[in-house]
Amino acid sequence: MVVSVEELLIGKLSALLDRAAARDAWDVANLQPAARDAMGSPRFRPYFIAMAATLTHPPSEYSESRLARLVTDRAVEEQLTPMLASAKAKAAGDLVRRSWAVVGPLVNLTDREQEFHAAIGRGDLRLELLFDSRSEDAAALSTHPALLWKLMNVRQHVAKRQARTDT
Repeated sequence: MVVSVEELLIGKLSALLDRAAARDAWDVANLQPAARDAMGSPRFRPYFIAMAATLTHPPSEYSESRLARLVTDRAVEEQLTPMLASAKAKAAGDLVRRSWAVVGPLVNLTDREQEFHAAIGRGDLRLELLFDSRSEDAAALSTHPALLWKLMNVRQHVAKRQARTDT
């Protein structure tokens, strides 16, 4: 199975939010035109918001200041520069600004997107908050292994927490 440009891009953006490594900032700051075009499609944002449920925290809890704390000039020099074939890495501040300009708008959630992530935190997959009822994306995401794995883990955690409060 080949992944779509959107799914590959969501992986890159999620890695930037989650790991906040210099290489992730480089990847996002230097997206290819096809990836930038994909981000402009109407289906991209709801798909990203849904898949961002697999992150440790809701998207709105990630910030540019966290990214700046982790993507330092030292991290760029030690972790990114050796990986680059020819280009010299930009300064950390530039990478942070350029990569956050791409991902930052995606972490400002609407009320419905916030409600979707709150539902995930309870172990509920409420794709209707992001997609209309006829959406093929919603149907596909309802069986996506990464989302199902997240839901299973959240439900187990909720059940353990509930069991502790019941005793």
